[in-house]
Amino acid sequence: MPLIEIPTLGKDVPITFTMPEAIVNDLHLYARFLRSSHESAPSAIAAECIRRTLKLDAEFQSWKSTHSKRGGSRPRPAQPGKPDPPKQP
Repeated sequence: MPLIEIPTLGKDVPITFTMPEAIVNDLHLYARFLRSSHESAPSAIAAECIRRTLKLDAEFQSWKSTHSKRGGSRPRPAQPGKPDPPKQP
């Protein structure tokens, strides 16, 4: 049984990024392994891998639950010799 299945997640939004050639080749091979011939299969596989990884990151999920509604960013750790930035109300 394959680890990744190509789910229907809703509206697709285009994003452009580069990946190492070996990973792209594996994505195409995995699509063949799943017997998925549609052109968007590698993209769907990558999306599912990212979704699962983010879901497993407990620290990110905790941060997301408090910041996704406010659009906040993760606080940066203080650097030695530099004062902490002022906190916004």
